[in-house]
Amino acid sequence: IVHDKLLFSTFLAQRRYREHQNPHIMDYDTDATSINDTTTYALAIYYCIVFVIRHRNAMTSNIVFYQSMWLCNTTLLVGAFCFKARRDTMALGYMIAVCIDQVLWYVDLSVWIISGRKTFPIGVAKYLTWPSTSWYTRFTSTHHLWTMPVFLRAYLRSSRYDHEMMSMNVMIRCFALSCVVVT
Repeated sequence: IVHDKLLFSTFLAQRRYREHQNPHIMDYDTDATSINDTTTYALAIYYCIVFVIRHRNAMTSNIVFYQSMWLCNTTLLVGAFCFKARRDTMALGYMIAVCIDQVLWYVDLSVWIISGRKTFPIGVAKYLTWPSTSWYTRFTSTHHLWTMPVFLRAYLRSSRYDHEMMSMNVMIRCFALSCVVVT
């Protein structure tokens, strides 16, 4: 949240000014809040389900805590908090940070399907086809495919009337935030 305030303080001040000038935006904020609340609860529930399933089936509990700290898993939990706290741009920063891995999943699975289920060009999703991979590992890996679309949908819905939210200036700030998250 500190990074969010430092990177986006002028942007937030401009947004508050526009909201004060255009009271009709407040009506839409209620709708965006309910959409983001649904996203928040869905992300948090999925994260908890993944944690419980992995914990019940793990050989040691230490591995579950290690896995829950991977950026893709942390993005789910932090994203839920960000959407609930109306820190949509910070959630987008996390999504940008994790999108490198997520895009590799799309490439891997697309080529795998096109090649007749023979090859993974990158190999990030290859473990899903191993005979030793359990059903719960496959289930708890689904977020690699739907995190980006869910985050983008929630973000765009919350900023529908604020076209500056998708400006180059904000995108550069989101990229900077994602670099801070990754390092």
